[in-house]
Amino acid sequence: MSAVRRPFTIDDACRLINSVTWVYARTVPAHPHFYAVHDQHPLLAEDFDGFAALIREAGTVRWWPAPGSTCGCAICAGRRPFPVHYLTIGDWEYWGPMPPGLLNRQVRRNRAGRS
Repeated sequence: MSAVRRPFTIDDACRLINSVTWVYARTVPAHPHFYAVHDQHPLLAEDFDGFAALIREAGTVRWWPAPGSTCGCAICAGRRPFPVHYLTIGDWEYWGPMPPGLLNRQVRRNRAGRS
């Protein structure tokens, strides 16, 4: 008989957020954000999966790149917008796994210009 895993919660997400190394995505300056790599935290594999599920279940969907976006970066150029789930926790928005094996975060949009 296999154990039933309880649902992953915001508290679980906060523990994971504080347990992983977040790296600034310096190769994507047009879209400032940080990422955490699943493979660099093998003992937290279930938590990465749980957080990704929580983002899909409790997050909100926005199109990326935003329709009509004019950022002009190589990543967005010619790309058709697609839906992405975002989950806000504190001052950060989280999304992932995109690409697979990564969790991403950025400063919440309405806080980005504040100091």
